[in-house]
Amino acid sequence: MKLLGAALGVVASTLLLLVLLLWANPFERANDALDYAFGAAPKWTQVETLLTDPTTQETSRGEHPGPSLQSLAAYWGSHGGAKRVVFMGNSQMQTMSLAPGETAPGATELTYFDQVADFYREHSGNVLCYRLSAPGMSYTETLWYLEYLLQNAALRPDAVVLQINYQAFWNGGIRHGALEMLGTPAFRARIETLARSGQPYAEFFDEALKNYAQQRRGTTTVGAASTAQGPGYGWETEAREQLEKTGLLEKSRAAKASFEQMLYRARLYILRLQPSSARSISGPRLLRSQAAIEAIAERCRLAHVKLVLFTAPLNPRISLYRNAEDKATYETFVQNVATKYNLPLYRFDDCVLAEYWGRLLNGPDPLHLGRRGHQIVAAKMIEIVRKTLPGE
Repeated sequence: MKLLGAALGVVASTLLLLVLLLWANPFERANDALDYAFGAAPKWTQVETLLTDPTTQETSRGEHPGPSLQSLAAYWGSHGGAKRVVFMGNSQMQTMSLAPGETAPGATELTYFDQVADFYREHSGNVLCYRLSAPGMSYTETLWYLEYLLQNAALRPDAVVLQINYQAFWNGGIRHGALEMLGTPAFRARIETLARSGQPYAEFFDEALKNYAQQRRGTTTVGAASTAQGPGYGWETEAREQLEKTGLLEKSRAAKASFEQMLYRARLYILRLQPSSARSISGPRLLRSQAAIEAIAERCRLAHVKLVLFTAPLNPRISLYRNAEDKATYETFVQNVATKYNLPLYRFDDCVLAEYWGRLLNGPDPLHLGRRGHQIVAAKMIEIVRKTLPGE
């Protein structure tokens, strides 16, 4: 009995400490202390009061896109005859990092895309703009989304404005939340074709199909192993649902995110490993991204969708390229694609001055624009849409 009592005491103490840990979230306090000690920008410079509009944006940031795209199909279907423009890119389209000297956010803030969408909503009832972007979005994923749009007449765009960014050439894969899109038979058939294409990006489509099939069979994947659902799965699901109601699961996610941010800050402040460190992108990563961009261009050509390319603005205080050869390889490829497919190419690399960029913790932000920076890009984007859809 004494052993049982001791064991129960250990379990109870562990649970109590766990609840206290989740409730207090000491990692968040540690992050605040690190930021203060190393002179990070105030938290309010990372704007959280950005516009959320399901008629113009995929609101889950790539984590659960199915409902957003279904909602878009219904909305576009109710505006028959309007021209449809889809903007595709990474988090630069959907994030604002206020520059030094810019005032604290008050009312809802608008990214450059939001300003473009508002302009055409107010000045032309015949142009509908939609943003399909996500943090770290790869060109493999961009091709994935394009194929989905083209398989549904209600979602087929008249034009696609595609962000070209050197950093994105590093990324690959299809995030787990996008697997739900494979529930559409026509889209799944198209992805199966691409998975057999032998192209450098094909392996990611094949992997997505396998993960979807496992999901449908009720299996979970850990590394290379799959485990079928048993009684324990049901008990775990029920426990998770109950914990979700208490708010503990949400606090658990917040604590995990804070812990990961603490490690990230340690890397940044103490080890001085910057997120904007220059890198060379070569080998399979480069070939995969290049092949995906060419596939996007070819699919738009065959579907009679106007494709426009623009190079992402770059913070003048940061160099993304390890050497001149990296930059030349990137710029030559972009120009060759534009020439090969006769695509408009707008170079925005140097269009935003250094003082209009935000800060990432205690250093210059390599990707995210301040309020004035978004206004500058918005004005240029409005002209791009006007040239792409003349007369609208």
